[in-house]
Amino acid sequence: MVLPKIIIGVLLSLLLGHQAFAQACFNANTVRGCAPLTITLTDCSNGTNIAYKYSEAEGFTDRNTNTYTIPGKYNITQIVQISGTGDSLRKQEYIEVLPTPLPEFELRMCANRKVSLNITDTQYEQCLVDWGDGSSVQVVSEGSPAIEHTYSSTGSFSLKVKGNYAPGGCGAEKAILISPVSALPPPTMESIITNTRGATTGAITLKMLTRPDFDYEIYASGNPTPLTTFVGISGTVTKTIDNLNTETGNICLKVKTLDKCGTSAESEAIYCYVSLKVTAGDGRNVLEWNPYLGSVPAGSFQQYVLYKNSQPFHIITNIGEGTYTDENVTCKENYCYQVVAEFASPTFHFTASTNAECVNAFSTQIPPTVGLLNATVETPRSIRLFWEVENQPRIAQYEINRNGTIVVSASQSQDLLDSDLQIDKQFCYEVRYTNICDNSSAWAVKVCPVFLSALSTEAGKPRLQWTAYQNPDNQLEGYVLQKLNERLQVYEEVELAPNVLAYTDANAKTDRQVMRYRIKSIIDAGADIVSYSNVVEVAQRFRLFFPNAFTPNANSLNDTFKPAFLFVKRFKMTIYNRQGEIVFQTDNIEKGWDGTYKGVPVPADNYAYFAEAEDNTGEKFTTKNSFILIR
Repeated sequence: MVLPKIIIGVLLSLLLGHQAFAQACFNANTVRGCAPLTITLTDCSNGTNIAYKYSEAEGFTDRNTNTYTIPGKYNITQIVQISGTGDSLRKQEYIEVLPTPLPEFELRMCANRKVSLNITDTQYEQCLVDWGDGSSVQVVSEGSPAIEHTYSSTGSFSLKVKGNYAPGGCGAEKAILISPVSALPPPTMESIITNTRGATTGAITLKMLTRPDFDYEIYASGNPTPLTTFVGISGTVTKTIDNLNTETGNICLKVKTLDKCGTSAESEAIYCYVSLKVTAGDGRNVLEWNPYLGSVPAGSFQQYVLYKNSQPFHIITNIGEGTYTDENVTCKENYCYQVVAEFASPTFHFTASTNAECVNAFSTQIPPTVGLLNATVETPRSIRLFWEVENQPRIAQYEINRNGTIVVSASQSQDLLDSDLQIDKQFCYEVRYTNICDNSSAWAVKVCPVFLSALSTEAGKPRLQWTAYQNPDNQLEGYVLQKLNERLQVYEEVELAPNVLAYTDANAKTDRQVMRYRIKSIIDAGADIVSYSNVVEVAQRFRLFFPNAFTPNANSLNDTFKPAFLFVKRFKMTIYNRQGEIVFQTDNIEKGWDGTYKGVPVPADNYAYFAEAEDNTGEKFTTKNSFILIR
C-alpha cells in the first residue's frame, strides 16, 4: 500500500529524532484467540495520519484491522501526527494467536456402564466434556485427575471433548463413538508356552487377547500376589515370566481383568503349563510330561499332539496320559520333541505347549546278519558278491573275509566286486557289517561260488568236475553246464541235478579244438538269481593220420595218398621216390597224390613223405615216413 505523504513525513521526523509532544495510543478488541484471529484496533491518541505495523515481517498500513493465520505472539506498532509532530507506540507480544490441535485424552470402559476419562492434554487450560447422553457439559481443568461418568443405559454415544483456552474461549473438538459395557469381558488366554524346564530357571510365555480399556493381573493358582501385571492393547500381547519351577511344580494360572473404576473380574478357567522331559534309551526315546491339570470347559480337550523335529508324528486323546516311547529312532541322530495340548469348544480355544527337548539317540542292539548272500564269477579275474540288508541304522562299513583275508569296504552298495584274483581254486566269502551305532553283525555263513576244473581229455571226451555251490540259505535248484564259443557265447546247455559234481562231455565238438565250459548255478529261478563259475578251456590235440599204402585206382576207396585229420589249420606235404626226387607237393590237406608224375603213372614201389602241419592253437608238427604204392 502507498502511504500518504504526511505519514512519510511523520516517519522521517521520528527517524531524524524530532521530539513529538503528541502521544500515540491504541487498544485491540481482543489480544488472545485461536487462528485465524481477526483483530480491530481503536485509536486513543486524538492524532491524525495514523498508521500500524502488525508484525515484524510487514510494513506500516493505515488499516485498523488484521487477520492472523499462523499461531504465535505478535508485536504491534502505531505512529501518529499532531500539529506537525509525530509519536509512536510499540506493544511487545501484544497479540497471542493460539494453535488448535485436537485435545488429547484417554478413555477406559468400566463395568456397570461407567467410563473413566483422563485428560492428558497439555495445550489447553481446560477441556469441555459432552458425554453425549444429554447430561451437562463438564469442565475439566488442565492437570485434573481422571473423571468418571455413568450412563443410564447401554448403546452407542458420541463423546465430545473440546479444548478451551481461558482466556480465549476457543479450541478444537474431538468426538469418538463409545459403547459402555454392563460387565467386564472375561480375559482370553490363547496359549501358554513353556520356554525352559528348570527347578528355578524355568520360564513360560503367555499369549492373551486383550483390550486397551483394561489392565490384567496374572496369579499363580492359590497365591494372592500377582506374578505379573500388564496393560492391555488392542489385539494379542505376549508376556514372559521367568525364574519359575517348571521341572516339578504344577504351575496353573488365573487371570484377573481390572478397569479404571476399581472393578475386577477373574477368569473361570485355570490355565496350566505343560513341561516335557525326554530320556534317550537303548534304541528308543522316552517322553514324559505332566498331564494337564487345569480347570477348563467340559469336553474342550481335543488331543496331545507330539512333535518330532518340528513335525507332528503322534496323537494322544487321553488327557490323563503323560508318557510315550518313540522307537522309530536312529542312533547318533539328534531328535527334538515338543508336546502341545489342544483345547477347543464354541467358547474356548487354548493351547499349552511344552518346552522343546532334544536328545541324541543311541543303540547297543546287534544288527541282523546280511541276507540272501550269493557270489558269482564275473570276469576271469573277479568275483562279485551280492546280498540284502536292512537300511536302518545306516551302515558304516562292510568286512569281507575271503579265505582268511579281510577286505574292508565303506561302500553303501549291497554288492562288492573282488577283483585282481587268480581263480585257480574255490573262493569262499563271509560278510559282516558295522552300522553307525558302532554295532557289528555276526558273520554270515560263507558263500562259495563253483570252481570248475578239467580232469582229463580222453579220445575227444573232456572230463569235468566242480565244487558244490554254497550259500547261507542252502538254496540251490540245480546246475547247468554251459558250452561257450570263442566269444564266450553259450551255444549249448546241459541241465544237471544239484547233487551232480562231475560230467564227461561225450559230445565234444570235432569242429572246435578248444572247448570252453562254465557251470551256471540256479539259486532261485523265479527271482532270476544265478551264479557262474570260472570258465575252463579244454584244448584237444590235433589229429594227423597217414596210410601206409594206397592203390591209385578209380574204383578204390583209397585211390589217393592223403592223411585223415582234425583241427589242422595249415599243412604242407612233399612225396619223394626211391631216388629222392620230388614227385608231388601240396599245401592243401584235402588234395592227395594220385600216383602220377607229370601226368604219367609211376610204378609200384616204396615212396617217402615229409609233412609239416600247424593246428588251431598254433602248435606245429612235422612227420615223415614211407608208404607203398600198389598197382
